[in-house]
Amino acid sequence: MLRRMRIRLGRLGRPTVLLTLSILGLVTSASVAILKTQATGFPNPGSPQTVPMGTTLLFDSNVRFFDGAPTPGTTLRNDTRIKLVDTNFDGHWDTGETVVYDTNNNAQYDYGEPVIGGTLPTIGQSLILDSKTKFVDTNLNSIWDLGETVVYEKTGTSSYVLGDPVIGATPPVVGGTLAFDSKVKYVDSGNLNHWVSGDSVVYDSNSTGRYANNTDLHIKYLDSNSNGRWDTGESVAYDANLNARYDSGETVLYGTAPASGASLKFDKLIKFLDPGKNGYWIQGDAIVYDSNNDNLYGLSEPVIVNSSPLVGTSLSTDPKVSYVDSNSNSRWDPGETAIYDSNSNGYFNASIDPRVTYYDSNANARWDQGETVIWDTNGNHVFDRLIDRVINGTSLPDQTPLSFDSHMRIVDANLNGHWDSGEPVVYDGNSNNVYDVADIVVSMGTPGILILGQILTERVLS
Repeated sequence: MLRRMRIRLGRLGRPTVLLTLSILGLVTSASVAILKTQATGFPNPGSPQTVPMGTTLLFDSNVRFFDGAPTPGTTLRNDTRIKLVDTNFDGHWDTGETVVYDTNNNAQYDYGEPVIGGTLPTIGQSLILDSKTKFVDTNLNSIWDLGETVVYEKTGTSSYVLGDPVIGATPPVVGGTLAFDSKVKYVDSGNLNHWVSGDSVVYDSNSTGRYANNTDLHIKYLDSNSNGRWDTGESVAYDANLNARYDSGETVLYGTAPASGASLKFDKLIKFLDPGKNGYWIQGDAIVYDSNNDNLYGLSEPVIVNSSPLVGTSLSTDPKVSYVDSNSNSRWDPGETAIYDSNSNGYFNASIDPRVTYYDSNANARWDQGETVIWDTNGNHVFDRLIDRVINGTSLPDQTPLSFDSHMRIVDANLNGHWDSGEPVVYDGNSNNVYDVADIVVSMGTPGILILGQILTERVLS
């Protein structure tokens, strides 16, 4: 529970702009490469070309594909030799990750082994098994054979369900039916108004007519609590060589430098604003944690790295902008965490307001759902009908004793260090300082402020 980490007040220049621009239309548009037949005899996508952010995408009805998806209800089987290259080290297959047939079952890619879907791995590349990667056993011999369809079976039914991703499909035959999808679009590099060989082909998943991809596999974090997701306070670094480890000298984007060799993880909710439409993160681009994965920046979502202001922009000071003086040199150094100390107590706190109290009707020393929650205006631990406010529940007789429960959290939207009308109140039962599905919403407050994954601490600025 993050309540007592000492922070030193400093005169850090308060950023004039945090990230006020909405990240619009940034649902990942997965690249779709033109298929080619390799020596294995199985069709595999070639390496997708880099498409700059914001590039206009056009539709050409002659760009079609062979729809090799199985019939819904088709039985699916496992073959433990079907393995994947776990690019982001999350332990399971993700769209775009290469799947191969590990013929000798040695958990690494060897020359000549069939590539089922994705790009050709390097010799010796490590492979892992994902039990949801299954195949259609056309000849009923219980092992995968070249040309048999491989899908990612998401439902646990051991049969194909419409919507399960097809990783590798049965090769098309001469005279086979071709389908088209209005979301399959191309980059008209020659301004010819139709696709020609060499033009990149993209699946425009959000139908915006522009290419968008706002994650970067180089941006990784140190999962200090091993929960498989980034949390406020966990270091974020730029993994320049993509080895999923922190190497001395690599750029630390947030927090303190991890130990050399420390494992780094990728979190698909760590996204960046790409004003230059580069298709990858560069110094100066803002990085945020898109807690609800809606591809829009919400006011309460953590800003991991602020966008750089224009040269010559005026800077202001705010005494509540503080930092963790990790080396005790009485000045802020790059890599030291900056905090907005909303209640000015010199410590990093969970978003607790001791004046958010409750009436303990069953005297069990903890708040229970249905018990009245009160804003104890003067902090005297009794209900004063004339000045105290009911946050949730029914009003109480005057001078009713009030109790405090440290699991109560507020979303301090205006950063003034205490609850205000309209600010959500959450009962953080597991005290992890994150609003999750197990927590009870005491008061929803103004719509749009409280979102799943909400961080329930003082705001970490960088």
